[in-house]
Amino acid sequence: MESKQSTHQDYDNLETFNRILNEVKCLGYYDSSYGNDTCPSILKDLDDGEWQQVWIDYKDPEKREGIDWPMFCVVRFDANHMEIASDEFDDADELISKLKG
Repeated sequence: MESKQSTHQDYDNLETFNRILNEVKCLGYYDSSYGNDTCPSILKDLDDGEWQQVWIDYKDPEKREGIDWPMFCVVRFDANHMEIASDEFDDADELISKLKG
């Protein structure tokens, strides 16, 4: 996987990204960042072809696709790539707690 510096040149939230990933990688989450996405993400494969993806947006709201968007967006997809649930957070500790269940 490419580094955040190569996929997202001006990414300003690497410390938070790494902290969240380090906290939940034992649960099966991994870096799924892709250069064409607005911001880096982590992903966990679930049962029956479903997966959950967490986008960890820029710290500076001015750099986000939407200035009023939350820093963290969690989306669950079904095997047909359809969104079946989503949640938003602005606090890393709250997000980590939610992901750990």
